[in-house]
Amino acid sequence: MKYRWLGGFLCLILVLTSFSTVAAQTYLFQVEAQKVNLFINEDGSASIEYTIDFYNEQSADPIDFVDIGLPNSSYDLSSITAEIDGKPISHIKRSQYVNPGIELGLGSDAIKPGSRGQVHVWIGNVSNMLFKTSIEGKGEYASFNFVPNYFGSQYVKGSTLMEVTLYLPPGIEPEEPVYYTPKNWPGAEEPVSFIDDQDRVYYNWSADNANAHSEYLFGAAFPLSMVPEAVV
Repeated sequence: MKYRWLGGFLCLILVLTSFSTVAAQTYLFQVEAQKVNLFINEDGSASIEYTIDFYNEQSADPIDFVDIGLPNSSYDLSSITAEIDGKPISHIKRSQYVNPGIELGLGSDAIKPGSRGQVHVWIGNVSNMLFKTSIEGKGEYASFNFVPNYFGSQYVKGSTLMEVTLYLPPGIEPEEPVYYTPKNWPGAEEPVSFIDDQDRVYYNWSADNANAHSEYLFGAAFPLSMVPEAVV
């Protein structure tokens, strides 16, 4: 079900993503595809998964660091894992450039000029994501919004095949949750909605004409009773 945005939480969560900037280095790349999964867990925490396909321009320096912004500072750094082309990334620290955010050091697996690389990130535990709201005709709901990572427009060029999926806690009936019309999204406003094999209702949006430097705002709400009220 589609629902209007409630102004009280339009800008509560802002995810910023940029590349670490180092003097005398030039970053210029394309994000050919980005897949984003956001899971709202039964305990009210969130887990976020990114799969990002980069092409590094031939005129640029190697992509040696990637900074990933997070929704807020209430995240467990030890819950985060990442890989570059399937190889574990050991350098995962709090970002010096994006706050709140993390930095991924690619080390010897830096993406060379004229080459491609896929970065996969799993952020296992982010709290303070949910806010209480009232849905007309439905009662008290837990609500959230989310801006997937984006990069500075000076670093990225071209279009991006982007897919964003919001997974709700298990056990919700299909007619109970609502989604909010995406903001600034170039694709269809209405998502594809199904229930997965873990009994989670999910909303999926995709667009082949997105880009990796714009802010796209998504969100949804579900019955407050599905998570501990104390975490909302």
